[in-house]
Amino acid sequence: MVDEADFDTEVEIKTRVRKFKYQEILAKVLNRDMSQLNLISDDEYFQGLDRIRHDEKAADSLIGDISFINLTGIKI
Repeated sequence: MVDEADFDTEVEIKTRVRKFKYQEILAKVLNRDMSQLNLISDDEYFQGLDRIRHDEKAADSLIGDISFINLTGIKI
């Protein structure tokens, strides 16, 4: 779509993989101060919280990734 609008585009994707400790995840989730957690219903929030607590019993951490996409467009 950007190319069709006559933009010269450059895309950069950076992915980070790291280990997340369940205790740290729970501390953040319990605050519910992340914008993503305010977008879901209370039922979904509590189901997810139960899932984290369940998964924590099997391991102290999990491996996760996050990707950042940087799109630069210059009008030709």
